Amino acid sequence: MDQAARKLRDIYGEELLEAWTTAYKFHQMGSHEEQLTVEEILKEAYKIEDLIRIIEREVRKVTA
Repeated sequence: MDQAARKLRDIYGEELLEAWTTAYKFHQMGSHEEQLTVEEILKEAYKIEDLIRIIEREVRKVTA
C-alpha cells in the first residue's frame, strides 16, 4: 500500500500521501485497536476531505 500511495503522491501531490496516511491510521488505530479518541479523529478529518476532493475531481474528469 505504501508504494501505491507514493506513486499517487507523485501524480497528485503531498496532500494525497498525507491523507492516505491519515486514513490508514484511522482504520488501524481507530477501528482495529480503538486507540483514537473522537477529538483526535476530528482534528485530522480535514485530510480525509482532501482525499475525497481529489477523488471527486478525478471521477469528474473520467465521466465528463
